[in-house]
Amino acid sequence: MKHEKITDPKSLQFAAGTFVIASFGKEGFSIAPNPVIHSTAESARTECARLSKLNVNKAFVYLRISGGEFVEAQPTRVSF
Repeated sequence: MKHEKITDPKSLQFAAGTFVIASFGKEGFSIAPNPVIHSTAESARTECARLSKLNVNKAFVYLRISGGEFVEAQPTRVSF
């Protein structure tokens, strides 16, 4: 199964209801700059299990994207 990545704020409009993975270690929570989108909790949990085996002493959690807001800046017209 191919998983899409969140690559820019506009791609978030298609991510509502999906899951991303975060790690938790000494530094606190961390999410990848371009996280993989998991369409099901089962897929996300499987990935957490895989990552935790590779990274001992670090917890991995899956987070559901429920929604959010993004305002795109409008181009500013400059006359000269």
